[in-house]
Amino acid sequence: MRVDRSTKLLLIVLSAMFLQQTFATLGRSLPPIIAPAIMSDLAIDPAWLGIYVAAAALSALLFQLGCGSFILRYGAMRMSQVALVLLGLGMAVATVGPVVLFLVSAVIGGGAAAMSTPASSHLLGRYSPPRQAPRVFSIKQTAVPAGLLLAGILGPWLTGLTGWRGALLIAALSCLVFAAMLEPLRKEFDSDRVPTQAVRLSDFHTTILSVMARADLRRLSFACFAFNGLQTVFTSYFVVALVELGHGLVAAGFVFSVAMVIAVPGRIFWGWLGSGR
Repeated sequence: MRVDRSTKLLLIVLSAMFLQQTFATLGRSLPPIIAPAIMSDLAIDPAWLGIYVAAAALSALLFQLGCGSFILRYGAMRMSQVALVLLGLGMAVATVGPVVLFLVSAVIGGGAAAMSTPASSHLLGRYSPPRQAPRVFSIKQTAVPAGLLLAGILGPWLTGLTGWRGALLIAALSCLVFAAMLEPLRKEFDSDRVPTQAVRLSDFHTTILSVMARADLRRLSFACFAFNGLQTVFTSYFVVALVELGHGLVAAGFVFSVAMVIAVPGRIFWGWLGSGR
C-alpha cells in the first residue's frame, strides 16, 4: 500500500519525537532512580534529593515559560537537539564530584528536559490531522513511561556494572548521539521557523497571562499541574523509598519499571478514547 507524503512525514516526525521524549525522560529521571548509589558513595542524606528535584522543577518551569520564542526563531527540531545536548551536559556535570554541581546539573537537565515537550508538541501539531491529534499525541507521550522504563531497568544495571558516574555518562552520550541523528530532519521539519522572531524577557510574563486569561486554559493548566506533580513525586522518590526500606537498587528499579509498563497501554487507550474512536 502506497503511503502519501503527509502520512509519511507524520510517521517520521512521530518516530523522531517519540525517541526524543524517550531520551529526555531517561536523562531527567536517571539521577533520582540511581540516587541511592550516588548518596551512598558521596555520604549524602536522602533528604537532599528533594533539593535536587525542586531545583530541576523550578528550572523546568522557567525554561517552558521562555522557550516558545526560541522554538519559533530556531525551529522545534533544532530546539529538540539543544534540549538533548543540554541534558547530556547536565548529566556529565553531575559526575565531576562536588555536591554543588548536582544543583547545576538539576538546573541544566531539568530545564532541557522540560523544553523537549513544547518542541515536540509544536512539530506534531503541524503534521497531525485534527481528528487524529489525540491519538498521535498519546503515542508520543508513551515515550515518557518508555524512558522511565529504560531508566528503571538500565540505570541500576549500569550502575552495578560501571558505577553511577559511568551510568550517567553513558546516558549523556546517548543523548548527544541522538541529537546528532536528528540533524538530517531539520530541513523539512524546521521549514516553518521565523528567523526574525524576537526573544524578549517579557515572553515569560506573556505566556502566563495568555493561559490565565482564558478559563478553559486556566482549568486545564491546574489539572496538568496536579497530574504532573503527582507523577514527579512518584518517579523521583519511589526507588529511594524502596531502597530505604531495605530492598536492593536493582530490585527497586525493576518494580519501578513494572509500573511504567502498565502506563504505556493506558496512555494509548486514553488517546484512542479522546480521538472519538
